[in-house]
Amino acid sequence: MKVGILGLGPVGMSFAYILPKHGHEVYAFDNNPDRMKKLPDGVYACGCEEEVGAESEFFLGCTDMFSGYALTRAAKVMEHGTVFSADFSAKTPEQQAFMEAGRDDITYWSIHTLFAPPGMGKPADGSFKGKRIAEIPVSGCWRGDGSEHPAITEFRETLKVEGASFKKIYTIEDHDRRMGRIQGATSAENMCTARTLAGLGINSLRDGSIYSDGHGRVNFQMALRAIGEEGSSNPVVYGGIVIMNPYALMDITEYSDTLEWLIRIVREDPKEAAAMLRHAGGALGRGRIEEALALWKTKFESDFGPPGGGRNSKSSHLAETLLWSQPGYPMDMFADISAPPYRMREMLALIALSEHDCCLANMRRGDTHDEDFLDVLKEYAEWATRAAAEKNRQAITELEKRFFAPVRLAFPDDIKGIGVKTNDLIGRI
Repeated sequence: MKVGILGLGPVGMSFAYILPKHGHEVYAFDNNPDRMKKLPDGVYACGCEEEVGAESEFFLGCTDMFSGYALTRAAKVMEHGTVFSADFSAKTPEQQAFMEAGRDDITYWSIHTLFAPPGMGKPADGSFKGKRIAEIPVSGCWRGDGSEHPAITEFRETLKVEGASFKKIYTIEDHDRRMGRIQGATSAENMCTARTLAGLGINSLRDGSIYSDGHGRVNFQMALRAIGEEGSSNPVVYGGIVIMNPYALMDITEYSDTLEWLIRIVREDPKEAAAMLRHAGGALGRGRIEEALALWKTKFESDFGPPGGGRNSKSSHLAETLLWSQPGYPMDMFADISAPPYRMREMLALIALSEHDCCLANMRRGDTHDEDFLDVLKEYAEWATRAAAEKNRQAITELEKRFFAPVRLAFPDDIKGIGVKTNDLIGRI
């Protein structure tokens, strides 16, 4: 099968490594000349977006989310019956790009590859072993006799041979709601934790601070992972998700409001705060909380100690659980599309919920930096709101300057190789 790949970042290059090994003819283009110089064996270089589209029987868009226009250009010249697909984290801009091409005669089958350890989908090996791929049959995916478009079947089977598994989601909106929730508050918690600690000059791996218990040390490393060392974690990805997925922005602003409410109500009516958190525990499921505690006991306690007993209020995680427990916000958003980084965040939050009485006591005691975190989260929500309205790359520069650079400057040793360090943690679950 002739497969066209548009965009040769880590995602596109991973496909470029794998597909020729299974007999597919691969045609690729990236507007970065350096990437075009590193094409794997069996991949033919194209000179523009349109050439990739014209050569494709199955087209795969792997550009960043600001480059939807490139998908439109490729789609406009595709042959009748071609399969159009893209691997965007937010599907709303991808669908808009497809619609702008005005091609009702081609098939639209969307995917989202959720990279996770081991391998992290890096182009060094192109491994898809253990990867979870969400698939969305948008339009034209089945023939009149009820059979699936053969190119879709062939592509899926190729990835299954490589160890990938597939989860079907039926609409673009459902996908973006799910991923907005997974990549909204959870990413905000990590990024804002890292920025808060950088501003306070606290390193929980070395300082005897409120963040230095086992739970805090693991959360610190996961927070650094969200920022990553230079070149390993791309603000274009995080920023693109916030800007292009409307549900991510909703999640971030709701998270900020929830945390602000929690901090206030703990002072005004601690019994109400405790009751709300008990209700959250019931809504999310005691079994899920017990599973999180068991994971910690069997996988982390020997290295980090028991999760309870620290002076940290864990307010950032408690606010997450309050948000998740709201009606219409089911935890199966995580369970249905589980990838280890998201499961780690879920585990940390559920452990905090299990010890909420101690956490609330710490919040009432004060000196837990809850307000500091809230201030950073509000700054992030303010950036996200403005960036989503403007939808331009300048917002990415601001994100990197205000949130990524201070963390990398504050923790140069700890952030070095953070992907490998946290892959070890994540791999335990």
